[in-house]
Amino acid sequence: MSFTLRFVRLLFGVPALVALSLFWQPLTLVAMLYALALFVLLLVDMRELPARKSVRVSRDLAPSLGIGKQCEYSIQVKAGSTSLQAAEVIDTIPRYLDASDLQLQGDKWTSHLKGLKRGDYEVGPIYVRYVGKLGLAERRFVYAVNQTVRIIPETPGIAELRLRKGLLRTAGNRLLRLSGRGDEFESLRQYQPDDDPRHIDWRSTARKGKLLTRSYQPESKQRVLIALDLGRTMLGRSGDISKSDVVLNHCLLMAHTALAEGDGVGFMAFADKVLARMPVASGKRQIQQLLDLAADLDAEPVETDYRLLLRELSVWERKRSLVILFTDFIDESQTDDLRAALLSIGKRHRLLVVAVRDPELYELARSDASNADEAFAVAAAAHLVMHRTVAVRALEKMGVMVANLEHKDLAIGLVERYLRMREMAAF
Repeated sequence: MSFTLRFVRLLFGVPALVALSLFWQPLTLVAMLYALALFVLLLVDMRELPARKSVRVSRDLAPSLGIGKQCEYSIQVKAGSTSLQAAEVIDTIPRYLDASDLQLQGDKWTSHLKGLKRGDYEVGPIYVRYVGKLGLAERRFVYAVNQTVRIIPETPGIAELRLRKGLLRTAGNRLLRLSGRGDEFESLRQYQPDDDPRHIDWRSTARKGKLLTRSYQPESKQRVLIALDLGRTMLGRSGDISKSDVVLNHCLLMAHTALAEGDGVGFMAFADKVLARMPVASGKRQIQQLLDLAADLDAEPVETDYRLLLRELSVWERKRSLVILFTDFIDESQTDDLRAALLSIGKRHRLLVVAVRDPELYELARSDASNADEAFAVAAAAHLVMHRTVAVRALEKMGVMVANLEHKDLAIGLVERYLRMREMAAF
């Protein structure tokens, strides 16, 4: 129980009246009546406050949240027979969970929560404060409504990608195999300039009066291995979350996409040693297994050993596959090691190298410097941008497809490149 500031201010009037009564006796009675009135009002205000046992507190929060994705949750506070509404509700939010202040909406207190790092976090307890209608008394309660929330990788833009894939199928990006590699007829569509003339349907063209071509369903059950570099280049941040979390989200996206296309999916995370491995297989269980593997994965402050990827593939993945490598380019020596490893891997497998481009780095490289420190920073950024451009071109000359994209463009860009590689030839 505690008195509010308003009641304290009123209470200060009692000793003032008592002091004045020393000079004028009738004020003694006034002081006594004033104190009695305050006491009665305090009792009346206290009777309006609910007891602790009569208050019911519940939290409506999902047990798992995608990292970097904001979601709304609510807390409901009901106080038995009284209609008095809680004056304040405070939730205990742990580190790496970002939440806005709770706001009263109707009969619920709502907030927005966003996970900033993967892992399990305990939310709670909840603090509730009631203030009487007269503002003279208040009660504060603590309720142990503890809950564990798991922050997991988030599949970015999955609904948009489904729409995008549908557009790709009808806008000239044909999902078909070359001759003898899965030529199951799928649909007719208007002929595009880069279509194979051998697939023109002349009967339908004559009937419809416009040039139509046959599109084919690609062969399924190809093999896709997602390789994730968790060396020092992934220690940076991209917005609110780490670069390694951004990349893990897109690993999950690629797994969803490949499985939906009928391909088998495997996964490998490595730095200077193998951190996680999942054999290539089909089925939805691969997604759950990937989520379980990703729960404890983080970038490490070590140099990446790309030869390790080469050795692992030679032992565990001898069948021809599409290897999607998520990595980054920092310095010349690291790029030289990467090129040497990819040159050997490319003899057996097809390759797609994914690098998350930092827009702040490119913006800094184009900015003007006003002092020596800024000039040094701009020169360093320009050097890194130039090195990255040279490295990308060198890999492309080797026949490696590279997705050098910003975070906001990465999801669509990855899916487009993956579908293009499925179309061009078997893995």
